[in-house]
Amino acid sequence: MTPEQIAQSFAHELIAHRDKLRGRAEDAQKTHQAFQRVSQEISEHETAHKKQVATVLGEWDSAGAKEFEKKSTRLGHDFQVTATAGTNGAKIVADMAGSISGAHTATERLATSYTNEAKGLLNTGLNLSGAGARGGILHALGQVEALGARYAKESGGHLKKVRAELVEAAKELRALEKEVKHDGVAEKPRGKKHHEPAKRRRRDHDKPRHANTNGLRNGHVPASRLSSVGDGEKMHKAAAEQFRRMDAAAKKDGITLHVNSGYRTYAEQKHLWDLYQSGQGNLAARPGTSTHGIGLSADINIPDQKTFNWLRQHADEYGFVNDVPSEKWHWTYTR
Repeated sequence: MTPEQIAQSFAHELIAHRDKLRGRAEDAQKTHQAFQRVSQEISEHETAHKKQVATVLGEWDSAGAKEFEKKSTRLGHDFQVTATAGTNGAKIVADMAGSISGAHTATERLATSYTNEAKGLLNTGLNLSGAGARGGILHALGQVEALGARYAKESGGHLKKVRAELVEAAKELRALEKEVKHDGVAEKPRGKKHHEPAKRRRRDHDKPRHANTNGLRNGHVPASRLSSVGDGEKMHKAAAEQFRRMDAAAKKDGITLHVNSGYRTYAEQKHLWDLYQSGQGNLAARPGTSTHGIGLSADINIPDQKTFNWLRQHADEYGFVNDVPSEKWHWTYTR
């Protein structure tokens, strides 16, 4: 092995951090472009709509014209709300993309600096001769290992900062989504009660209740505090109760929600963490810190876009949010 290859063998974690940030930067850029396209297309529709309305009103002189103009003005407002939300969403994602790109660049520099510094240490050790050669090489290897750990800690800080910013960006985007649902073209028309969607059929006493996690040790939740959500999985009782109600509502709309992973013991989370650290598994929280460990998160099977869209539209009514944007299957009870 060359000095560079030896150096890189001690830097798996540093390189993993760099690669994860690179992937997230690419995803953020794609999302930003999508927001820009949506905002532009909606603005174009609004302009065309105004022209068509002006033509109709210019040729139509009757009492119905006033009501038509009133509804048209409302639709024009809806277009503006949705387009503005798209523009704001693009800005949020653009800022996030810039932050991720900056973190990736900084981590890339760390990887380069580490490799150069480690190669220097190894070359110094390899150039020794005589009785002290073996000891010099071992000493150099020890220095390189310590160096890798120090650089990995710094790159881990970049990754941790980006994750925190992603959570905040997700909150801002959810707020925009609610704004569009309330005022924009995404709002559904109101009909008779028996034709309304599942969330409007819910009764007041079905509202989410608080999940008391006081005294619970992450990964060591007593069975008495857990309840089934089907598929052999369990969650915190309050979360499980709301998940079952959410599943029942989804069934009325032709969708069945299956849980791939609910509550996890400390040992189960450690296994997933070890796979993640070795580069063989998905993103996983450190044992003792995951919301799965207190029974509040569920990895829901998402077989198609229809299921994901239903959850995005209805899950918050039952207290669930998609708090890891890069994992559309991960939903956490937040009440």
